[in-house]
Amino acid sequence: MEPADKILTGAAELFDKYGLKSITMDDIAKHIGMSKKTIYQFFDDKEAIIQAVMDFVLKENQSNIILKQQQAENSVDEMFQAMRQMECILSHRNPVLFYDMQKYYPSVWHQFQEFKSNFLLKMTEKTLVRGIEQHLFRKDLNIGALARLRIAEIDLGFNPTIFPPELYHVSQVQQLLLEHFLYGICTIEGFKLIENYKAIAND
Repeated sequence: MEPADKILTGAAELFDKYGLKSITMDDIAKHIGMSKKTIYQFFDDKEAIIQAVMDFVLKENQSNIILKQQQAENSVDEMFQAMRQMECILSHRNPVLFYDMQKYYPSVWHQFQEFKSNFLLKMTEKTLVRGIEQHLFRKDLNIGALARLRIAEIDLGFNPTIFPPELYHVSQVQQLLLEHFLYGICTIEGFKLIENYKAIAND
């Protein structure tokens, strides 16, 4: 493994487990068995490492989301695939990571926001259009407004004031919000698919 990749992999492991604020460059160096001097040859500071980790995570998930959309049986399945992808992203990460990002690393959080407001928004709009065409989503939907609502719900799920991390895990909140969204936009045919996919997920 190249040194830069080793640094990012090791740092990501620590960030996922402990969040961002509590991890120091010393912690990263010790975790990967590398001197801080060597680390600074590749990254100026911890924020640069966090930025690089975020770049990798977003690119990887963008590819996965596109693939899931292409493989989905229908638009309801697309939404459930998105939910599973979100669970995969969040389930093994300490929720503190996202709160630290918002509070202490606004430029990195802004990058995450840009990903949602650009890529995720467009993908959500495509899914809504497809769902209407398949008669699974109501034909009277305001696609632009509802796509933005869906993205806003993702933000809502990260709000520690509304969903305190000691009471709610962020992945469970995101699943709950997506299900609520789906029930509001589906036709009778779509409702049946929701119940089918929920039953499969619970098996």
